[in-house]
Amino acid sequence: MRPILNITLFIIILSLLAFYISPGMEIKKSEIENPSSGTELTTQAYLPSIFNNYPLANPFGVTLYPIDATHGLDALVTAKTNWTRIDLTWWSIVQPEENKPYTWDPSFDQELINANNAHIQPVVIIGGTPTWALKELFYPCGPVAENKFAQLAQFAAAAVNRYSIPPYNVKYWELYNEPDVAGTLGCWGDTSDAQFFGGYYYGQMLQVVYPVIKAANPAVQVMVGGLLLDCDPISPPENKNCLPSKFLEGILMSGAGPYFDGVSFHAYDFFLGKGMFSNSNWHSSWNTTGPVLIVKANYLKTLLTNYGQGQKFLLASETALFYGPNQWNPLCVADAPADLEVTKAYFLIESYAATVANGYKANIWYSAFGVRCSGLLQVDLNPLPAYYAYQFAAQKLVGAIYIRNVTEYPGVMGYEYMVAGQGLWVLWSLDGNSHNIVLASMPIMVNHIGEDGKPVQESNSTTLTIDLSPRFIEFAK
Repeated sequence: MRPILNITLFIIILSLLAFYISPGMEIKKSEIENPSSGTELTTQAYLPSIFNNYPLANPFGVTLYPIDATHGLDALVTAKTNWTRIDLTWWSIVQPEENKPYTWDPSFDQELINANNAHIQPVVIIGGTPTWALKELFYPCGPVAENKFAQLAQFAAAAVNRYSIPPYNVKYWELYNEPDVAGTLGCWGDTSDAQFFGGYYYGQMLQVVYPVIKAANPAVQVMVGGLLLDCDPISPPENKNCLPSKFLEGILMSGAGPYFDGVSFHAYDFFLGKGMFSNSNWHSSWNTTGPVLIVKANYLKTLLTNYGQGQKFLLASETALFYGPNQWNPLCVADAPADLEVTKAYFLIESYAATVANGYKANIWYSAFGVRCSGLLQVDLNPLPAYYAYQFAAQKLVGAIYIRNVTEYPGVMGYEYMVAGQGLWVLWSLDGNSHNIVLASMPIMVNHIGEDGKPVQESNSTTLTIDLSPRFIEFAK
């Protein structure tokens, strides 16, 4: 039986909780914009905005390179996309010489304007350490030398001052991409740190940079850079070193808990067959846990809670289903299995259903055109099945309020939501078998995802067959 939810009371409670603590530090804009002024930066702890623990009504996102109509922006708007993610022009390019003025990239500016005009919120990644600020010269992407943390803070604050106002309106910022990796990508990973793989040092950086960013604009949200979280540090796979996944614990151990607002992380699964996927590094699979997104988020939430930071939001800044070698040209191998595209559509539904149910701030699919066959669009902008699944999922789940996990049917996984006062269940077979279920009341609409990714409407009945294709079951008020 579906429970009755008092929507009005729920909204009132959320409104009462939606407050934040104002910053207690001021910094002059001229001091941020002019890095050669020699101004000494001071730091002060800022408490994150408590209300940001509650997710936005629309967590649907897609990475798009570049952000313009030629490369699919209109298709993302049509599908109700609310988020995207983009690298800020590297610090090493904007300021290649120390104490020199910043040289901003007009093409990057235009991409942000395009996103803002489309009502899409970009997550902007700050990264790309210039040679003069490097801790180790053989790591061109970071980490930053400790005596250059103040310069990084100035650069970050200058970027926030520039881009957090019209016509850009950027609110969400990420400090380096995949910093828990050594030598590539965000590259703050430290193989000589046998405890936290460089996370403690990154946390020390946060304690300098975060207060200066918040002084520039207290409303912006600063995230720990998109953690790769390669494997499970609690139960490592055989012959696998999972020390890099303790990076966040190092951040927390450094005392940097109050110096970030949320955690950005990445979650990829790998195609096994029709409707089947797994990530063996995290002991997750289609028929046990569902997408690895859930398992990684549970690990992060538990860790944050253990350190008294359970209110931090989680944002999945890269998710996808992968197949084939890690290559960019072509974006998908020519001999990809016939069942890959429909499996990607199923997986996408499960991923976003879990995102809404578990309250993640956003889930940003990687990417519009994809890598390793993960795309939603073909290069000619024609939609793939996963695009249609994305569009339908957004149509049904935007604004949905999670009620509970549906657990009364063995072999079936799914969630119950309330959307605009109506009930919605999203269900699929967890074990690959078809299951006949009996509902307590007659639905008003039932759709399953077809082979082409589009919804297929079924006859309304209290007896339904649930298989690998996700079912959207709607009930009257």
